[in-house]
This record gives sequence, structure tokens and C-alpha cells, in this order.
Amino acid sequence: MANDTNRLWKLKDITTKISDGIHGTPKYSTGTGIFFINGNNLVDGEIRISRSTKEVDLNEYEKHKKLLDGSTILMSINGTIGSLALYNGEQIVLGKSAAYINCADDLERKYLYYFLLCDQTRARLLDELTGSTIKISFAIDQGFTNSDSTYTRTTAYSRNARDLRQVN
Repeated sequence: MANDTNRLWKLKDITTKISDGIHGTPKYSTGTGIFFINGNNLVDGEIRISRSTKEVDLNEYEKHKKLLDGSTILMSINGTIGSLALYNGEQIVLGKSAAYINCADDLERKYLYYFLLCDQTRARLLDELTGSTIKISFAIDQGFTNSDSTYTRTTAYSRNARDLRQVN
């Protein structure tokens, strides 16, 4: 990818899946440790559980779970727009205000994570708001070229994806 100067990169071309959580209300339980996550739970790169975070049982988890793995980035798409978290194997069910992005095998997720944090990228996402929600279809079809200043600033975080793999 690094030698493709001025090539247009679309998220759909460098990811395997971009989608959001369920659009209904699951059956809540207590004491299961399986949390129902919305965008407000995505804070500073982590999933934050608060006292008000609801739990679901194993049946609801199995019914609504998404294919999340070590390549997954979570993003708030409603309310507080653009908050991000790296998925780290937690048993969770996503609500409709949380989207997930699974990176392609040849893309280090921390590279895309930092790209999504850049001011220019966030501004472009915010430009696509409908009310207080980012359109998922926009995220899938959004294109960026290597010559965008966002790309330049993102590369400054790491010139090499191998460096990011060592960060964790």
C-alpha cells in the first residue's frame, strides 16, 4: 500500500466488514458479565463499563453477537460521534449507536484507528451526519488518497505497520 501514491483508498477496500449493532432492545439480565454496549461506552480507545451499562444473558449474546476479532475497531455513530475503541475479546452485544469495522488481514488496525482519530477524518465523518448519526454507507464508500493531509499525519504516527504490531 505504501507505494501507491495518490491512490484512492476506500474503507470498503481495506476492511472485511463495516456494520452496526442491533436496532432493538435485547432481554436484559444481571450478573452475567456480558454487556450491551452503545457508543457512550467507547472512551479513549477502550470499552468502558459504567453502573448504568446493561447486561444480557448467554442466549441473547449468541442471538445478537457480531463477528468481532483482533482486527476490530468500534466507533460511536450516534450521540457522541466518532469515539473509538479497540476490541479486545470482550463478550459484548453492540447496540445501534456502536458500529464495528473489521480490518483486512493486510491492514494493521492501529493504523486505521489513528487515521480515524485524525482531525480531518473526523471532520469528514461529521460532515456526513444525518441528525446525530453517521451514515454507515458513507463510511463504507468513503475514499481517501495518500496525498490527503490526513494520510500524511497518520503516517507520522507510524511509518511502518510492523511498528504498530509491537505496540499491541
